Amino acid sequence: MDFVVGQKVCEESHNGQPIRMLTVSKVGKRKMTLSNGSEWKIDGNQPWGMDDRYYTGSSIREARAGDEMCIRTRLAVSWATRARWGVVPLAVLEQVHALVKPHIDAWERGHIGTGEVK
Repeated sequence: MDFVVGQKVCEESHNGQPIRMLTVSKVGKRKMTLSNGSEWKIDGNQPWGMDDRYYTGSSIREARAGDEMCIRTRLAVSWATRARWGVVPLAVLEQVHALVKPHIDAWERGHIGTGEVK
């Protein structure tokens, strides 16, 4: 997989769930730097400096349609759980709901994973 500067990528967990959306900011011969400052091997399978051949942590891959919706939904559930325990103010939860609602509506209409949000 060849990554180029400015490309949208997704960090995914060991079980394939998207964690965060990032942008490639620098690409070298053997490593790349992402928008959050993290450095990864050029294949995206291990963080730079990790020499463990049995590494099973997160990896970097090209962004796909539906990744942002998965991330927003996961964050909304996390914020809702925190709000339930009184950790997050209700106003913040309402802002998160406003961000996620169009994607939930698209999912209910059957447009899941198409990137079509109206």
